[in-house]
This record gives sequence, structure tokens and C-alpha cells, in this order.
Amino acid sequence: MITGDVEVHVARVVDTPGLRGLLDDDELLRLEGLHRPADRARLVASHALLRLALAVRCGVDPHDVVLERRCPTCGSTEHGRLVAPDLDQHLSLGHAGGLAVVALSPTAPVGVDVEVESACAFEGFDEVSLHPEEIAELAELDDRDAAWARATWWVRKEAVLKATGHGMTLDPPTVRLTAPTEAPALLAWPEPPAPVVHVEDLRAPQGYVAAVALHDLDDRVAAIEVVQRDGDELLDLP
Repeated sequence: MITGDVEVHVARVVDTPGLRGLLDDDELLRLEGLHRPADRARLVASHALLRLALAVRCGVDPHDVVLERRCPTCGSTEHGRLVAPDLDQHLSLGHAGGLAVVALSPTAPVGVDVEVESACAFEGFDEVSLHPEEIAELAELDDRDAAWARATWWVRKEAVLKATGHGMTLDPPTVRLTAPTEAPALLAWPEPPAPVVHVEDLRAPQGYVAAVALHDLDDRVAAIEVVQRDGDELLDLP
């Protein structure tokens, strides 16, 4: 058994010409299709942060980092998780509000997610996002913790689904995780066998929650060791 190595960078969202210069043609095309400045900034910051993190970890020029999408289910390059075909790293990214987060691992597929706590406090969230047992556990929590709890369940679940490669092809209410007041762990999966996934909560600024997951494909990872770094330093923010 081994320890799964995961490196995470969390950064404030910023959009500058220098960071845009790290994006490839497809990403720049996607950028043109976004109308809101905040959406554009999140795309720029997250993809630039991912390239910069890979460059430092692998000792390459960030301009030389090639990112592609590959679907683990159908093999399509039009959608699916991001991969760096020339580098021996699994990777994932996420963004919400004013934060971007990326995760790298040489061990196994990784998934990471971040969310604004208040973003999950809308009517109908529970029915489309939470397992029935999670809804029951939510009812037992203090109302003051409800927004935090919903967001915590969500980022843990998103991280797991990104790590396994399923994404939103699985109905979120069919997946159950431990309550936010407990250590994160996968408890229920729609069909056996359930994947072996290690989940950890991340440090996040007030008003945000974040989580990372590692998909143990070969049942050889005893635990994961997460090293969380300041992504602002990579984006050269003061």
C-alpha cells in the first residue's frame, strides 16, 4: 500500500494579459464566448494556475504545457477530464466566486472543487443534489449551518465525481457522503461496486468550502497526503 500524493493550489481569481498568454487556442475561443467579466476571469485564472502549477512541479515552461480533454467513458476529446498528455500527472480544476483551485497527483485520478457557501442555498437544491439520507441529516443541523452544510456536501460530491470521471453523468442524489460535521468519506454509490475514493476537505477563505478526492483504481492507496499551497504566488498576486 502507498500514500497518495496530492498537491493543491488555491488562488484569487484574476484576469491579466500575461495570464491570458498561457491559454491555448481552444481556451481563448471559449473565452470569447463568455459574456460576463467574472466568468472570463475564472476561466483565465483556473487554466493559467493549472499550467503554472504543472510547470513548477514538472520543471517545464508553462507555455509548453499542453492540456487536452479525454472522456474516460467514451474516449472523446470533446469533453471529459483535463489531461496533460506529456506530463505524468493527474489533474483537476475548479472555480467559484472569486477563487480558483487546481489539484495535481502522480498517483491516481484526482478531482477538486470549490464553492461559495451561499450558492447552494436556493430552493430545490436538496432534491437535485443530496441523497435522501443527506437530506435527513441536514434536517438535524442548526439552521445557521445549513448553507455551509449544503455547500460542503456539494464540493465533496463534485470532487468524487470528477475523480472517478463520471461528472454529472451520475445523478448526484444517488451518491452519498458523510455529514459535513464528520470526516469526508463515500458511503453510497448507485451501482456496485462502489469506487475506492479518498476525500479530504481543503482550507478555504471565509464564505467558501473546497474538497479534493483521489480515485484509487488499483486498491493500493492506504491514505492520501494533501499539500495545499498558495496559488496567489503562482499568479504573482500581491
